[in-house]
Amino acid sequence: MMQCPRCGQPLTDPRPSACPNCGLPLAPQSPSPTPPAEAAWSEASQNPPPYPQYQYPAPGYGQQPPSMPYPPPASYGQQPASAPYPPPAGYGQQPPSMPYPPPAGYGQQPPSMPYPPPAGFGQPPSMPYPPAGYGQPPSGQFVPPGGPGIWPQPQAPAPSRNSSPLIIGITLAIVVVIVAAVLGIVITRGNSSTTQISGAPTATLGPNATPLPTATTAPAVTVLFKDPLTSNVNGWSSDTYCYFANNGYHVVGGAICYAPTNQVGNAVVSVDAKQASGSDLQPYGLVVRRVSKGNFYIFEIDSTGQWDFGISVSNQFNELVNPTFNSALKTGLGAKNTLKVVMQGSDFTFFANGVQVGTFSDTTFTAGDTGVAGGLSGTVDVFNNFEIDQAN
Repeated sequence: MMQCPRCGQPLTDPRPSACPNCGLPLAPQSPSPTPPAEAAWSEASQNPPPYPQYQYPAPGYGQQPPSMPYPPPASYGQQPASAPYPPPAGYGQQPPSMPYPPPAGYGQQPPSMPYPPPAGFGQPPSMPYPPAGYGQPPSGQFVPPGGPGIWPQPQAPAPSRNSSPLIIGITLAIVVVIVAAVLGIVITRGNSSTTQISGAPTATLGPNATPLPTATTAPAVTVLFKDPLTSNVNGWSSDTYCYFANNGYHVVGGAICYAPTNQVGNAVVSVDAKQASGSDLQPYGLVVRRVSKGNFYIFEIDSTGQWDFGISVSNQFNELVNPTFNSALKTGLGAKNTLKVVMQGSDFTFFANGVQVGTFSDTTFTAGDTGVAGGLSGTVDVFNNFEIDQAN
């Protein structure tokens, strides 16, 4: 509700021309503004951009000032005109007062001292060396024996004795000794065929010493079977596991291939063996005294330099000698080792390349077949020069 601005009387007429109380003329009110049509409404008119008086970035921002043309003038950054470039001739060189190169003789010895120095340079001119009469007694102070002015003359050395006879005598004595020694050796050798040694010398052994074995006569050996194993001339097994190839008998995948011979008990069995392929930890070697399937002894080596001795009873294998390293064994794939087993009763002696590597005693099997055994799956072993000897 409107009020009169003069008297404050409420005005009931919304559009009075004058206040009915005090008579103050009142101007008619303008009608309420009509909002524009929706089609003329624009978001820009309602949300003007902030700070319209600024532009970002300002024109010319980051460019060269108008007062400095780009590119710069030709002389910009160069040496001032007052200092010409390059520097004048002679700048930084030797002063004119010292010509370059230096004059002849510059830095050499002064002309007053010639080089090399004259003879006698450095010796005192007033004292000749040695002075005349140096080392002789002054006259009038000493009278030598024999009268004044007479000095004892040096005596001639005493004549040495002639040592030729002594040297000749010593030489003859040495020759006689050598001749006697040679004659003694010849005489001893001439009589050696009839000399008999009654016994060997004895020696005292320490508490921990092992006495040497008594020499015995080697027993006579009879060859029972011998085969170079270069071809199948004796009837060895020939299949996918045991076959001849490349001048050797090949055994594959842990197979045992027996020699075509009779069973033996006390005997010497030997063979040349090498591993052609597979893991170097897989053992291979000689089978002896095989009684039946799954019952035998085996002497084995591997390509790392170990040997062992085992027994199979009813297909149950047991180590009698655990794998043991020995320097007599050659190592690596393709290395050939000569294996030998000597069987006498219950005693077994094992050799590798002519060196005894061990012994063992067992009475389970007394006789049987002999043969060669390869490594486990994935290996190929090659054998040559198989031999069985009977000790009488």
